[in-house]
Amino acid sequence: MIKAIIFDIGEVLLIEKNRKIENKLVKKFSLNRDRFRETKFKYLNKSLIRKKEDFWFEKKIAKKFELDPKEFINHWQELKKRNFKINKEILEIIQKLDKKRYLIWSLTDVNYSHDLIRKSLGVYDFFKSNIKSINLNTRKPLKKIYKILLKKLGHKPEEIVFIDDMKINLEVPKNFGVKTILFKNAAQLKKDLNKFGVKI
Repeated sequence: MIKAIIFDIGEVLLIEKNRKIENKLVKKFSLNRDRFRETKFKYLNKSLIRKKEDFWFEKKIAKKFELDPKEFINHWQELKKRNFKINKEILEIIQKLDKKRYLIWSLTDVNYSHDLIRKSLGVYDFFKSNIKSINLNTRKPLKKIYKILLKKLGHKPEEIVFIDDMKINLEVPKNFGVKTILFKNAAQLKKDLNKFGVKI
């Protein structure tokens, strides 16, 4: 019997349109796209486990391209504010599951700047608890973050469903005995939850 349902946030509950944002950022600051992506991914993983409240990730990129960090950060954050939006179909599913008394938590990799946008949108308010990489010095798909989740939940792995849009993030919890769903869209999510006896 399923008792807890854990949601990833980025590209599940929250539509982030990162490619569109990247295109606008590259155009605005006349950046080389390949070099920008390479630089971004160089610092991304470390930014996900930095608890310190600053724009370290964006500052590193700005420095690489010799940009004014304040202007760069402000523009990037403004693009996120305009392009990040809550997936209403998924929110409706979450709210229905909550009414059915399932324990609804989130498990998410997030850095400081994304965390600010999520807070401003009230994303975390839809969950009973939020397990964030920046608070734990670990991230998906490393075992440590899932062990922390299981310990905090206090339920048996087979009583838990974990939903994520990235297959690599499902491998460890699945090995622990957690039921997993690779997210594609709301209709598919309902069908997969139903297979585990969770009716919307």
